[in-house]
Amino acid sequence: MASKTRRAEPVDEGIPNRKRTLDELHSKLSKALDFDGWGQPVEAVEHYGRVVEKVEFECDSNRYVLFDDEKRVLKDLQQAIKLRCRTLQDAGGDELMSLSALRDASSVLDDIATGKPVTKLSIEVPEFKAASPAFSSVALSDEGDELQSPTERFKLGGSLLPCPVVQSGLTVLTVHISKIGLKDASLYNDPIITISVKDSAGSDVTDAQNTPTASSQEELYVHFNTDVYIQRPVEALPKSGAIFFEFKHYKAIKRKHSTRCFAFLEMDELKPGPACLELYQKPTNYKRRKLNLFTVKPLFLHLDLKLQKT
Repeated sequence: MASKTRRAEPVDEGIPNRKRTLDELHSKLSKALDFDGWGQPVEAVEHYGRVVEKVEFECDSNRYVLFDDEKRVLKDLQQAIKLRCRTLQDAGGDELMSLSALRDASSVLDDIATGKPVTKLSIEVPEFKAASPAFSSVALSDEGDELQSPTERFKLGGSLLPCPVVQSGLTVLTVHISKIGLKDASLYNDPIITISVKDSAGSDVTDAQNTPTASSQEELYVHFNTDVYIQRPVEALPKSGAIFFEFKHYKAIKRKHSTRCFAFLEMDELKPGPACLELYQKPTNYKRRKLNLFTVKPLFLHLDLKLQKT
């Protein structure tokens, strides 16, 4: 009698085990869908991020809680969630993924939990290219070694702040981050840039901001094409301070973003028009002492500065 071919059973690791994992995924996604349905996009994006993080962990880990075909389908669900988050963050843009379609796709969790064979989602998910920002709700790391507090978590649309309201006659600085040159630019996962303003002692002058993930990546450049509003008028920035730009990328094994290199813009360099900043090796030195170039190649952080009197 011919033996039947079957998948190898995933290893039962106790806690977290298969049932606990699926229950947790179902609970997290249900909360996110509820917030989405209630018209609360900020809360929805936050909870969708927790689902994405959980899927990333389960699919990339070596715990073998899920079957390989289940992991592949869950990765498709993860991409659908990312597209929904992008839709929520860009209210005036195209609807990349509707709420009703995502609800239909989420039924795959019930199928997996009840033991039904799964090979694909019930909906078609557009290809998720680098041009569509990925989502990671894990905490960022300044130097790639330690996590920051939960309140400093990076979200899909970044944590960019709106244009500040300043007194009449003062100057608002808008920094357009165009691209950063890196010899291995296409290899970075979910790259972002953290922007912060520091005084000469390295202390915060304003809250740090995170860009969305890169809009595209090619051989030598990671493109952002993002505007950042500095939250203090130019006249109120410390003369000896600087604006820092830290390029970070996501490391799945460590489940966090880590700094790859950084650049800074000093106050006497605040002039309208394009600017090219040199890149320096980590760790980020906010006091700007004993700096080491990241590369000897002609690769820079490309910005465009706009100074507008109110």
